[in-house]
Amino acid sequence: MYYDDGKCTRCPDNSMNIFNPCATDISACYGAPLVYYYTNFNNNSWGRCPSGYQSDNSRTSCTACPSGKMRNLEDSCNNCFPGTYASSEAQTACSICLPGQFSNNMSAVRCDMCPSGKYSPQYRATTCLDCVAGTYASSLSSSTCVLCDEGTYGTGMSQTSRCTLTC
Repeated sequence: MYYDDGKCTRCPDNSMNIFNPCATDISACYGAPLVYYYTNFNNNSWGRCPSGYQSDNSRTSCTACPSGKMRNLEDSCNNCFPGTYASSEAQTACSICLPGQFSNNMSAVRCDMCPSGKYSPQYRATTCLDCVAGTYASSLSSSTCVLCDEGTYGTGMSQTSRCTLTC
């Protein structure tokens, strides 16, 4: 709200003044961040959406951030970065992929398991690695490679079973 011609006037649509009940001029009105919605359109009253939500297009209510996105204290829902995910709506933080898992996409809704023959030793991985020669990873979601048994050898790379070549 601001004073115009001696009376308190509502700020223009999608703009707000939350610091002063009726400011001296229109310059006190500013674009409302997406975390605010109208609680009373006629007197330009605004409410703040809870974390995990942002205002809808009409600015009349809050809507949950979709899966793959989050909102904590930011002004709008943000994508989860590669190596992280948000599996459900209304998340306030992205979860981190664990060792043996990876996510290489923005806005991921889950982490994928490293396939057999590959591993990921770190949190927030964006890809899985091949095992080095003399090691293998036989299971899904490996966080390490296993050394070949004594007297055997493997090529590493994407080897999925125990080492069978003899030295």
